[in-house]
Amino acid sequence: MNLKEFQQKCDIYLESYIEEKIQSVTWYFPDSTTLELVTYLRKFMQKGKRFRPYMVYIGGHLYGDKTLEEVLSLWVIHELVHIFALIHDDICDLWDMRHHIPTYHKHIEKKHQNQHLGISQAMLVWDLVYTRALHQASVIWVDHPLVQQTVYEMLNEVICGQMLDVQFSHEKEKRSDKEIAHKDNLKSGQYSIAKPLLVGAIFWWANHEQQEIIKEIGVNMGIAFQMRDDLLDRLPNNEWKDMMSDIQEGNQTSILSELVTLVDNPKKLWELRGKTLSESDKQYLVDLFKTHNTQEHTLTKIQEKLSKAQWLVPWLHATEKGELLLESMIVTLSSV
Repeated sequence: MNLKEFQQKCDIYLESYIEEKIQSVTWYFPDSTTLELVTYLRKFMQKGKRFRPYMVYIGGHLYGDKTLEEVLSLWVIHELVHIFALIHDDICDLWDMRHHIPTYHKHIEKKHQNQHLGISQAMLVWDLVYTRALHQASVIWVDHPLVQQTVYEMLNEVICGQMLDVQFSHEKEKRSDKEIAHKDNLKSGQYSIAKPLLVGAIFWWANHEQQEIIKEIGVNMGIAFQMRDDLLDRLPNNEWKDMMSDIQEGNQTSILSELVTLVDNPKKLWELRGKTLSESDKQYLVDLFKTHNTQEHTLTKIQEKLSKAQWLVPWLHATEKGELLLESMIVTLSSV
């Protein structure tokens, strides 16, 4: 099953799962106004890429031929954590829109004309989603303590990585490339690719040696995933991100960090961080990226990381289907 086919099946299951969980809490809310605080989840969770549950699905096939139904209870944890992280991230980054619909806090704010209420209630919804993720996980952790440990590591990584991201975004001084890479690995690489892949493999009894190879593959794929995401930020007509949104949020990315060392006026470039960019500002950035071959350099780095991951795949001694699924995902990450 490729990513697109998985997305379709995942969306059907997730829609049903979210609806069931919404219905399970309806009796807590006395009227439609308060109940609507959670029912917006139906719309908010649509149109996801489903990378994280798909990596769990691939991990589950490396050492066994698992059906989609057999991995549902495991991958839904990762998608619930992702929904929690998106609500969290949108508040930290002050985003108004996500995937062309209002972010959770903005939706509530506009409905009630109250900014504080929007932020407060969105925070409580993310608590509710997070609690559901932990409850879902507790059902399967009894026989898999290493899965529990790995998921907790992932949660620590993504939260600490987000803390670093927020801190770096509000600092005027440039952080080192090593610090930026560390932040990106925590908040994106490990959380989006490496840990979900490892969790799926551990759940179906990958041994220690196999786990170490999977970690190395996951790290290289995760770094490529984040560089790919940074590159998508500077492309127009992108389905997932508004053009130059990372720069407008003040993010310190690997692409921007490298570009600053190449341009004639690094101060002017760096001071665009955290600003609402005009069309002339965006064109200035587009011209800089083009002049310094940023896309080509980044694609080369992405391919280097993915080639390392590809080279390691045969050493997994996994099932033929598992290896094909993993190799297909490596190819997917190479495209922008």
